[in-house]
Amino acid sequence: TDPSGKRGIQPSDVPLLLCINFVPDSTSSSTPAIHSILRHLVSVNQMILEKCRPKHKYDIIKLRNISRTKDCVDIDETEFVQILQDCTQQSLVYGESTTFSMNLPLLEAKLYERYIVGKKLIEYDQNQ
Repeated sequence: TDPSGKRGIQPSDVPLLLCINFVPDSTSSSTPAIHSILRHLVSVNQMILEKCRPKHKYDIIKLRNISRTKDCVDIDETEFVQILQDCTQQSLVYGESTTFSMNLPLLEAKLYERYIVGKKLIEYDQNQ
């Protein structure tokens, strides 16, 4: 609910199962939008993993078999901000200007552990 009291769109309002199982007939030549979104998410997952560990041999998982966030790259904004805050140091000395620094080795280790370790490349086929 936003400040004006409107409910907004809820996941139950958008039945994605109908979109995923959409079978184009002879009059519709376009791929449904959901397949484009899924292909995009698969390619983003692959790009992130390959940029972070270019020579690593990742396990492959079919999109339909993903059941845990640990299987693929996922970004939780709240958790990401918390990681950033945990790695930030600010000196608070009365009468002096405050300094702000970030522990980059700790940040890299936490981000690597949270977003890269144990992740898999996703195999997506529209006919899965």
